[in-house]
Amino acid sequence: MNNRIPALLIGTTLLMSVLVAGPGSASTSTATITGSNGTQSCFSGDTGTCSASASADPTGSFSASAELTSQDSPLSRSTRYSMGLARYTIGFDLPTPTREAVITVALQLDDASASWAQDVPEIFGGTQDAASGAKVLFQLLGDEAPDGCGCGWPSQGSSNAVVVEAAEVGEADSASDIPVQLTMTARNPYGDNLLPAGHYEILLRAYALADLVGTGDWGTVSAAMSGRIESATVSIPATASNLDLSVAGNGANRTLTAVLTDTSSVPIDGRTISFFGDGELLGTGVTQDGMATFPLEGKFRGGSRLFRAEFAGDDAYGPASSEIGP
Repeated sequence: MNNRIPALLIGTTLLMSVLVAGPGSASTSTATITGSNGTQSCFSGDTGTCSASASADPTGSFSASAELTSQDSPLSRSTRYSMGLARYTIGFDLPTPTREAVITVALQLDDASASWAQDVPEIFGGTQDAASGAKVLFQLLGDEAPDGCGCGWPSQGSSNAVVVEAAEVGEADSASDIPVQLTMTARNPYGDNLLPAGHYEILLRAYALADLVGTGDWGTVSAAMSGRIESATVSIPATASNLDLSVAGNGANRTLTAVLTDTSSVPIDGRTISFFGDGELLGTGVTQDGMATFPLEGKFRGGSRLFRAEFAGDDAYGPASSEIGP
């Protein structure tokens, strides 16, 4: 038996919308989800049999199975496993630089099972405790980022979810019709650098894993699953913004000035600022070089007043407000 059977890869493609969400209106870009079939079987061990299969089709449906049977003596045991692996590549675009992107994939697990049956000869003490088992699991991993990123993507924040696991002698677990949420948070760990705008790709891997290792590793381990991808979303938290309000001049020259900046004190242009006096909406202004002004009229030209400026936030920047007065 070969110690290792190379992975078999067959590519398929599915188009799916990816949501890029902020605190205001959301924008949508198209993600290309590419599925490929792969199997890896029979790592080490001189006796026993193994089999594995997997599929990832263009509709987002996937399946995988693995089975490993071993008659190895505990005196000559070694690590073995059989793995059915269905893999998707999920690509998306970041429209604007950001410190963080949250990728969420919703899966529907239609059916899954995992079991281990053990038969140890009496000469070796019969049934023994095991360090073996079968698992059905999913994993999100970073894959590719724009050139020159230099910001820790995509290795940050990989996430695993074990859906079904059987790890005791004779135990069999099964599950069906289970929704699964996988979330991978990718954030820039290096100071003020940003994840640059551009194309990113992550990997979704669905496993059926049969594993035999350790004391009492006779027996048959099997795992199987089937399911489908329901959706994939990418959320970009808004960058924090700062708003400073001041009032200057007297009489007809009395004016409110609001300055909107990001967390690095860089001016934010083209944003609408709402101005209030004593709780009354006075009007709005649009920032240029981060600054919006509003000339005061009537009773607000004199006296002690409470003034307030507000930025509602949008897809790129979070809301901010500032006030001055008595």
